[in-house]
Amino acid sequence: MSVPVAAEAVRQVVRKPTIKRAKRTKSQAMIHLVLLGFVVFSFVPLVLTLFLSVRTYGQVLVAFWHLPEPWLWQNYVTAWDVVGRNIFNSLGYCLAATILTMALSALSGFVFGRHRFPGRDTLFLGVLALIMIPGILTLIPSYILVTDLLHLNNTPLALILPWASGSQVLGIFLVRSYVASIPEEIFESARLDGAGEWANFRYLGFPMSWPMIVTIGVLTMVGTYNDYIWPSLVINSPSLEPIANALWRFSSTYTISDLGPEFAAYVISAVPLIILMAFGMRYFIRGATSGAIKL
Repeated sequence: MSVPVAAEAVRQVVRKPTIKRAKRTKSQAMIHLVLLGFVVFSFVPLVLTLFLSVRTYGQVLVAFWHLPEPWLWQNYVTAWDVVGRNIFNSLGYCLAATILTMALSALSGFVFGRHRFPGRDTLFLGVLALIMIPGILTLIPSYILVTDLLHLNNTPLALILPWASGSQVLGIFLVRSYVASIPEEIFESARLDGAGEWANFRYLGFPMSWPMIVTIGVLTMVGTYNDYIWPSLVINSPSLEPIANALWRFSSTYTISDLGPEFAAYVISAVPLIILMAFGMRYFIRGATSGAIKL
């Protein structure tokens, strides 16, 4: 084989991986552009809400796609005066329900995952069966239980206890599946060193399940913070209302000319969830992915 022919053969061998790499890079760039487009569209409602929150209704009609002129930051002061107390109500209720859910789910899931006792599987299947029951079917029985039997209507416990108990089912399932996948040798070595069951849970089970527990906490916090139907049934006093009900009352009380304060209230009410996702998203993703792998 002559030198030019050999050189051409070498160039062909080198060129093929280069062409494949270029095609792969081009396809990845197209995928990234499509995903970027979806991200931009997902932020459109948020941007519009921010712009509408500093306008009057007249400005919306006259120049909807223009920047606000002037920027009415007073709308946020008006909105805070109306819904500020309700935001703290929701944070208090949701934090209490979330802490109860995380603690009880961690303890119950650990017991189901690491201990054997008579009727364990039957009891766990009964817990799982509750997942298949739509929440709307338990609305009336829960209302009768809270109002007629426990007499907790129009109190914070009417929200905290049902929220915490309703979130237990998924929490127990996730923690149990996560803990059951941890090697038994870890707990057995701790028992040989003199650790009891509570020490095993406190120093091994709970820390190792922390990403999943945080995932349960984030799901519970978001779900309870956005709940509207149950608080509208058991809470009658405006001073005790959570933010979802306060926003409905705000939008129904204010006239259409007060569109700016209404959207400002929406923005203010979303701030706690934005902060929660900003600090908890890392643990949420870690718990969700590790739980998926272990399941």
